Amino acid sequence: MKSSGSESRRESMQPNILRALSADKRILTVLAAEWLSTFGDQMLFIVVALWVRQTTGSASRAGLTFFAMAVGGAITPLVAFRIDRWRRLSVLRWTNILTAVAVASLGLAGPRHGLWLVYAVMAAYGLSGAVSGSASGALLPDLVPRADLGRVNGMNTSVSQAIRIVAPPAGAGVLVWAGAHAVVMIDFLTFVVAAVMLSFTKIEESPGEPEAGRYWHTVLAGARHLRRQHSLRDITAACVATMLVVGFLETLIFPVVTDGLHRPVSFIGVLSAAQGAGAVIGGLAAAAFLDRLRPPSVVALGIAFLGTGTALVAIPSITPVIFGMVLTGVAIPCLSVGAATAIQHETPDFLLGRTFTAFSFALNTPSAISIALGAEAAAVLDYRLAIASVAALLGAVATSLLFRSASSDFDEAGHEESIRVGSTN
Repeated sequence: MKSSGSESRRESMQPNILRALSADKRILTVLAAEWLSTFGDQMLFIVVALWVRQTTGSASRAGLTFFAMAVGGAITPLVAFRIDRWRRLSVLRWTNILTAVAVASLGLAGPRHGLWLVYAVMAAYGLSGAVSGSASGALLPDLVPRADLGRVNGMNTSVSQAIRIVAPPAGAGVLVWAGAHAVVMIDFLTFVVAAVMLSFTKIEESPGEPEAGRYWHTVLAGARHLRRQHSLRDITAACVATMLVVGFLETLIFPVVTDGLHRPVSFIGVLSAAQGAGAVIGGLAAAAFLDRLRPPSVVALGIAFLGTGTALVAIPSITPVIFGMVLTGVAIPCLSVGAATAIQHETPDFLLGRTFTAFSFALNTPSAISIALGAEAAAVLDYRLAIASVAALLGAVATSLLFRSASSDFDEAGHEESIRVGSTN
C-alpha cells in the first residue's frame, strides 16, 4: 500500500503552478535550496579558475580546475546507489553540508598553499553537483503529482538557467571588488543556508532499495534500466547522438563571429547572452509542450530546435545568428526537461537516483569528445560546411526519435511496468 506522501502526489495541482508551489511549502523549499546552491556553484567555479590563474600565472593550471570538476562528476555512478538506499532529503542535506566544509577549506588555504587542495575541492564540487542533481530529480516524484512533473521540471530549469546567467558575472564582480575569499564566503553561506532549509523540511519518502545484491550489479542498475525501457533507451540514444555533434559549436562559434559576422571575439558574449535568454524561455516552453506532447516527442522537438538554430548560425548575418542562438538556448531545456520527466514517469522510485546518474554520465562523455572533435573540424573544414553537417545530423536524429516515439510504449502504465522490470534487476 502506498504511503500518504505517495498518495498525495496523485492529487492534481492547481492550474497556477506558482500558486500550487506556494501551497506546498515543501516543494518550494527543496527547489529553493537547489537554486541557492546552484547560485553558489556558478559563482565559484569560474572565480576559482581566475584565482588560480592570478596566483600561478598559468592558464593550463587554471584550466585543470574544470578538469577536476569533470573527474568528480565522472565518479558519481560509483556512489549513486546510496541515493536510492538513503533518504534523498538526507542526501541533499548532507551533500550541502559536506560541500560547505570543502569550500571553507578552500577559503582557509587557497591556491598559494597547494594546488592539490584546489583540485580536490573542485573534484568534490563536481561530485556534489552530480549527486544533488540526481537526488533532487529522484525526490520530486514524492512531492509532485505525476501530471505536474513536467511543469515543475520546466519551471525549475528556467530558474536554474537564469541563475547561470547572473551568477558568473556576479562572482567575477565580487572577485574584483572584494577578492576571492569574499566569493568563497558567499558560496559557503549558500550551502549552509540550503542545508538549514532542508533540515526543517519533512517529507514522507517512498521506500528505498534494500541493502542487497553485488556491488557492480547494484551500481549498473540505472544503466540497465535505461537500456531495457524502450522509450528511455530511445531518448538516451538520441541525446547521446546529439551530444556527439553539438559540442562542435563550442569551437565553431569563433569563426562564425570573426569570419562570418566580421566582429571581434568579444561579440561571443552577446551571443551567449542570447542563448541564455533562450534557455530561460525554453524551460517554460518545455513545460507547455509537455501539457500536449509525450516526453519523447518533447525531446525530439528540442533536438529539432537545436538543428534549426544551428543552421541559422551558419548564415553570415547578425539577425539570423542571434535568433539561431536563442533557438539553441530554447532547445536544451526541451531535451533536459523532456528526458527528466520521462525518467520520473518510467522508473521505479527505488531506482531513480541511479537512473538519473547513468543518464547524465551517458551524455557527459560524448559531449567532451564532441568539443575535441569540433576543434579539429574547425582546423580542416570551412565552418559553414561543418555547421551545416551538424544541423543535418541533428535533423536526422530528431526525425528518428519522433517516429520511434510515435510507436513507443510510453504511456500512463509505464511506471507500473517499470516497477515490475526494475524489481527483477
